[in-house]
Amino acid sequence: MTTLGGEETLDPVPSSPLNGTASMTAVGRWPREIQLFTVVLLLLYIPVLWETGQMWLSSDSYAHGIFVIPVSLALIWMQRDRLREIA
Repeated sequence: MTTLGGEETLDPVPSSPLNGTASMTAVGRWPREIQLFTVVLLLLYIPVLWETGQMWLSSDSYAHGIFVIPVSLALIWMQRDRLREIA
């Protein structure tokens, strides 16, 4: 907010990491090299993830594996505030 002649007015552009007036998000603080490394690592793991998914869908012994990622993500989401404090 800015003060104009004693009146408070809203700023036309809210603070955001893009205009440099607010703190950046966690991902925005990562150096470009780490972001690139993460993307390359994920791209390298695509074949492994594909075969793992095929095994989960075709084998009765590993059929429960399809629930591992969604349950893990749900648990991380439920603890996101605590994880944010740690990081």
